Amino acid sequence: MTDWRSFLKWTAAAVVVIVANHAFKIYGERKFRAKTRLETRRVMRPDPEAESLARATNLSLSVVGNAIELFVHPNLNTLKPLTRIGWAPNEVTFALPPTGARTFANVLKLIGGIDTSLRPPNGTKLGLARTSFVSFDSDEYPQFEFYATDYFTQQSVYRAMPHNPTLRRQLTSLDPEINQVPNAIGLQAVVLFSTGAVLCMLRHRDIDAERERWSISFEEQLKDIDFTVPNIGAAEYLFRRAFIEEVFGSKGPSVAKVLEAWNTCKQLLFSYRLWGLFFEEKVAHFQLLGFYWLNISPAELVSRHDDAKAQGWAGIDLEGRLFVLERDQIDLLLTEGIARLTGLYDGVAQPIRVEHLHRTSLYRLWRLQLSLGRRASRDLSEKMTTLGLRTTYRPED
Repeated sequence: MTDWRSFLKWTAAAVVVIVANHAFKIYGERKFRAKTRLETRRVMRPDPEAESLARATNLSLSVVGNAIELFVHPNLNTLKPLTRIGWAPNEVTFALPPTGARTFANVLKLIGGIDTSLRPPNGTKLGLARTSFVSFDSDEYPQFEFYATDYFTQQSVYRAMPHNPTLRRQLTSLDPEINQVPNAIGLQAVVLFSTGAVLCMLRHRDIDAERERWSISFEEQLKDIDFTVPNIGAAEYLFRRAFIEEVFGSKGPSVAKVLEAWNTCKQLLFSYRLWGLFFEEKVAHFQLLGFYWLNISPAELVSRHDDAKAQGWAGIDLEGRLFVLERDQIDLLLTEGIARLTGLYDGVAQPIRVEHLHRTSLYRLWRLQLSLGRRASRDLSEKMTTLGLRTTYRPED
């Protein structure tokens, strides 16, 4: 009898220890997750107006700074190699119907008409009319349909939006078919070097928008010419043209020049992909999220750029100056809000503060970190980031 009682006591004690240990682990995990959520929110720094708009949809949309993520490719949250996450541009359908035009007369009336300070030429701007639904467990290719408006209309409203949250609430919707703000959709892309560094641009003080702000890495608007190239889809041509113009400074090249230059540029890339679609709340614009992965270092890019300039097809981008943000400085920028980068061509160090980023650069950097962290391996050198992810860099993928 004594042996049975002793056995039961020891069994009960063991059960208590096991339960207590399990409860302690659960408590620790919950505490870690709560801390991670707080830290992640601090990194994401959601804008109150953007967060309010996202919350009104009753969908679980990520808000990072002023950007609302509408959808990304489902495999951005998986262990797929970096070369294969997202959609190849030739998998994506862009359509611009001949009848796809919008005038926005009612919106112009609300802001007092066309801004008289605008000067010709009054070119075409393209906005997002509708897009196919992309779910997180699907494998379909997205389809985008656009409408045409004009530069005077788009810019007049664009200039009025940032300082008028009441007007934004009146006109804005995350559904492109309902959104009443004349759009100028563009490709906002991150360029990652083989070293793990990121290309950045300090935008010039004389450009139309986001003057003297840091872009990670560049923005290029969709143009009607992108729909005119034989045997090349508009999405594919946009990615090619944007890279040649923004990274190599070849402004306003003809279709023939773009195609010729691309024969050189494509050799510098592991991959280039469309990652998703997001919304820039402060100006009520839909934007495409793009990604380019270079197989060269910053120094090698400088050498290739010099060669291209000598050949006559590349130049200097007048929109801003190019810099390099190293991997260790990305974590600092996200966590501490301040870091340093170096000039791509002169190597001169310069501080960068998170409050001086282009409106959507924080989102682009956050999405890059998240995507890199999701694919990290535990058997490599690694460290925890404030995103709660293990992050490392594997150029061999």
